[in-house]
Amino acid sequence: MKKGEIIVVHPVFIKGDLVEKFREHLIEYPYYHIVHEGISHLESPIKKFSNIEIEGVINSFEKSDFPLACHAGSKSTEKFFDYHIALRYGKDKKEVFVYELIVREEKDRNIINGVLMAFYLLTLSRFGIEKMLVPYNLGDLGSIDDINIESIGDNLTLLTRH
Repeated sequence: MKKGEIIVVHPVFIKGDLVEKFREHLIEYPYYHIVHEGISHLESPIKKFSNIEIEGVINSFEKSDFPLACHAGSKSTEKFFDYHIALRYGKDKKEVFVYELIVREEKDRNIINGVLMAFYLLTLSRFGIEKMLVPYNLGDLGSIDDINIESIGDNLTLLTRH
């Protein structure tokens, strides 16, 4: 990236041609695997995934309802950025839960950024999502802007709109 260059980062759904590009990215960069198949792995070390692990991550993202990647604009040499999250519907079509979450350094900041990116996108009226369950304790954040963040268990947080 050149000095002064602005990179636009936004969420995209990992589908079609992006699946193979996502796979190539996972081969190259290490990640923390914070949530896998809906279960938190908070002590997960940062590491490059093995080929088998990459196929598992790709499979989990493909079978989720909302496979989101943090993606950079077309002028960036690195298309995927620091956090990627896959969500599935919960009890009904108004609730989702985090099914997969992988992040790079800075771990805690990128966990929050990934969750908030997904929440803001999915609570747009076209998706109709009202609640998000996160198997991670975000209760210390309190409320952020128009999001109510409530700890409902040891490692379970509920996000809703005010």
